[in-house]
Amino acid sequence: MHADPHAMKFGPSYVKIGKTVLYPIDELEAWDEKNRVQCRASKRLDKHLGD
Repeated sequence: MHADPHAMKFGPSYVKIGKTVLYPIDELEAWDEKNRVQCRASKRLDKHLGD
């Protein structure tokens, strides 16, 4: 059994029409930015490219 992220109020806001779940683009982008995780390798690459 898996947890339903919508039931747990996790994730971006959405509109549900029947069984279809729709996400407004701006909500998805805001949620993605808020939950971004950067690994150490990416940080080193960003530093290297910034030289």
